[in-house]
Amino acid sequence: MKLPEILSLVKVPRMEKNNGLQINDNTISDNSAERDLIIGTNYSFNEVRAKSNALANLLLRCKELRSSDPEYKYMLDELQEYLLPRPGRKIIGLEGKLREGDRLDLLEDALFLENKFARRVSKNQFSSSEEVIYCHCLSKINSSFSHYIKPLFKNTVSTAIIERMIFDRIVEPLYEEVSEVNAAVSFDLIRGMIFFLTGKCHIRWVG
Repeated sequence: MKLPEILSLVKVPRMEKNNGLQINDNTISDNSAERDLIIGTNYSFNEVRAKSNALANLLLRCKELRSSDPEYKYMLDELQEYLLPRPGRKIIGLEGKLREGDRLDLLEDALFLENKFARRVSKNQFSSSEEVIYCHCLSKINSSFSHYIKPLFKNTVSTAIIERMIFDRIVEPLYEEVSEVNAAVSFDLIRGMIFFLTGKCHIRWVG
């Protein structure tokens, strides 16, 4: 069956113009190469994101604080929570968590990338700016994974879509934000943080 015949069977509601994309009845027009259009799903990629200055603002705020300030101590406590196993959850390690989510296909890369970040942590000699950066990254990864990725596990979604969502919603935007203030945080290090949080049972790959 040809595409025009398929589209004739799909009733697409009329929508207003959005960034050049127009969907009117059964006609789709002005879709650019920078946007993905997947008929039959609600998943979207490559959305235009506003540039975030949150991390830069946090670093500026950190410079104003002394180590004795409660605000600074709270941040260190939160960072420490992410570096330790999450209380109340069975500790089964990275391999166990990936097995639980039927994602052992990720194990080889996951172990390598988890170790990459763990080596940073094991030095235990963070500067104040690194403390802010890592706390921000781990907190944002944990929250974004729960918000964007975990709901996908409850549906019949391919691993390819899940991997794309992880990159598009977590890895890439976080890298773009962090690279403005620190050149030592790479894409792979951010992926390592995801698997580090998985191994510490903060992130679960099940719905």
